[in-house]
Amino acid sequence: PKISVGDAMLINQFLLDKPYQFGYKFVILWYPEEMNIPTANKLLKSFEEPPTNTFIIAITNNKHKVLPTILSRFYVHRFRSLGREEFITTMVAVTGISQLEASILYTRSEGNLAKAKQMLSPKSIEKDTLFVHWMRLLYQADLKQLSLVCEKIAEMSREDQKIFMNRCLENVRLAYFVGQDLYQEQENLLDIDGFNLKGFSKFIHDKNVSLLAQEFEQALYFIERNSTTKLTLLNLSIKVARYLRIKI
Repeated sequence: PKISVGDAMLINQFLLDKPYQFGYKFVILWYPEEMNIPTANKLLKSFEEPPTNTFIIAITNNKHKVLPTILSRFYVHRFRSLGREEFITTMVAVTGISQLEASILYTRSEGNLAKAKQMLSPKSIEKDTLFVHWMRLLYQADLKQLSLVCEKIAEMSREDQKIFMNRCLENVRLAYFVGQDLYQEQENLLDIDGFNLKGFSKFIHDKNVSLLAQEFEQALYFIERNSTTKLTLLNLSIKVARYLRIKI
């Protein structure tokens, strides 16, 4: 969520208060790139001259999107992502999954441990299962069942809808790369009830991958702006069904 002007005022007040117990205070700001100019202006003085024994930490995935006036007041430290072997070792130790499963998760999560752990949750697996069901109905052009699936997705929370659409976009991207023989674990990247990305990749190619990505991104844009989700998804379904039939 974006940091509002009201949040900035609360942060400034917190910085003025004396530490209760240990003598040090920490403020952690997630996604400072989401901060707008009015909010930043409220915090600039605190960023430039924080009180004694106060540490302000801003965490971002893209420092180039952070306002220059904010970025110039921080020391920048970049944390490297884990390599494949480090990632696999960590995931096996923490979750107890096999090395093959960890290797697959490394590819799907792009080495992001938090994202990989999320993918192991029942809720995440349910989204993959729904994606598979949706893609099959698109190919079958079963409008009645498609309407029911769109309704089910629309019943999700707005945040879950966004996560689901990002997952769909990711699966389309991975299917394209699988079709280019860029991954070793081709059949295992997504394998649910006989559906896998190696088979799906036969329908994702140079002539339609950009069109598909554009449609999913546009649907995500509309969902983020509180459109009527079911109508957005029905419109998306019609277009995706058409693009999946484009021949190489």
